[in-house]
Amino acid sequence: MDRLDVIDLHKEFEGKPLLEGVNFHVTAGETLCLLGSSGSGKSTILRIIAGIETPDAGQLLWNGGDLTPIPVFRRRFGLMFQDYALFPHLSVKENVAFGLRMQNLSRTEIAGKVRAALERVNMSAFADRRVTDLSGGEQQRIALARALAPAPRLLMLDEPLAALDRSLRMELQEELREVLSRAEIPAIYVTHDQEEAILLGDRLALLHDGRIAQAGETEEVYRYPANRWVAAFLGMTGLLEGDVHSLAPLTVRTDCGDLHPQLIPGATPPGVGERVMLLLKPVNLEQAGAVNGIDELTGEVTEVVFLGDHYRLKLRLCSGTQLDLVATHRLAVGESLKVRPRPGDLLLLPDEGHPA
Repeated sequence: MDRLDVIDLHKEFEGKPLLEGVNFHVTAGETLCLLGSSGSGKSTILRIIAGIETPDAGQLLWNGGDLTPIPVFRRRFGLMFQDYALFPHLSVKENVAFGLRMQNLSRTEIAGKVRAALERVNMSAFADRRVTDLSGGEQQRIALARALAPAPRLLMLDEPLAALDRSLRMELQEELREVLSRAEIPAIYVTHDQEEAILLGDRLALLHDGRIAQAGETEEVYRYPANRWVAAFLGMTGLLEGDVHSLAPLTVRTDCGDLHPQLIPGATPPGVGERVMLLLKPVNLEQAGAVNGIDELTGEVTEVVFLGDHYRLKLRLCSGTQLDLVATHRLAVGESLKVRPRPGDLLLLPDEGHPA
């Protein structure tokens, strides 16, 4: 099974550290979404893997073998850029055939591979058109076909949907997911969009301060953020500080009352009296009923936004913490609301830092 390992990658940019020990891997049949804010070094990592740039230190291993001495054309990795980099003077089929001509294939072989690549992205009918006559979404499909045509061993996509409007981006996300799944090769998808990463990625790797802050299966990363930065980057802003009151059961005393968080799997239990940070995940917060008051939180509705089939609310807790909630019925700004996190959605965050 094909596998790429990125090990302790370092790179400086304009005399300042950009990558400071990046580690992750990706294997055949999976898509790894590399997430990070603008300027974090995501695109640089792709260029280093492709062989366009060289790292200052670290290793790239393909199936256990060192990639460092292997030139770009012998790596057989595909790279799709955000701006598509199509040739405006060439037709669709000529653009797709461009990389194939460098493989010394016959005209018959090239034509067959071009047809197959266009079929994979549902663009066969556009073969003879000029790329300048295509829409942004159609150009994106052609760029993907060109990247897939030479049968790359690894496919890298650098924010390919960033320039498209929201509705088209959502449509193409579904298509990309299917195409990448059928390709059955390792794929690295760079994005700063959390929703896009969760939809497309079998695994996530979050880049922060030159390192991978957390990597793992998509569901695992989303369910159990490794630290405060990861939680915030994934859109989870419900943070509460408190002191550990007892360990059996784990009880944290906060300004909003005593709460009973879960530990993230593998995390070291805190000590009694320790100051800790709690994460209230917004997705499954439910309106509290008159049961027992355990882990019940009271807040004031500060914002109500209608989104078609539901309302998005902001709820300010006693500590000033703002929670994002979803409701099926309208509530008024200023209304008092009691909520309770469901099991698994009240977590004790590990100490700040970069996990190994």
